[in-house]
Amino acid sequence: MEEFKKILFVTTANLATNPRLVKELQLINSNPSLKAKVVLFNLGNWSDQIDAQIRKSFPEIEFAYLMQQGNHFFLGCSLQ
Repeated sequence: MEEFKKILFVTTANLATNPRLVKELQLINSNPSLKAKVVLFNLGNWSDQIDAQIRKSFPEIEFAYLMQQGNHFFLGCSLQ
């Protein structure tokens, strides 16, 4: 069984507004011994549609989006 090194990225932005993160994920994708999870925000603005398009290019990477609920933030899915 192949063992993977796991990397967790946490950002206050999303993929469309964080090009450095996108470059890091491209590097992860090019290395089959690495697995990544990303915790990021659904910003609810112009960037959401672009973010969804970028995310499609990373099918091997797990994404967990935080949703803003009023003045509070809610983790919209579980991290394992």
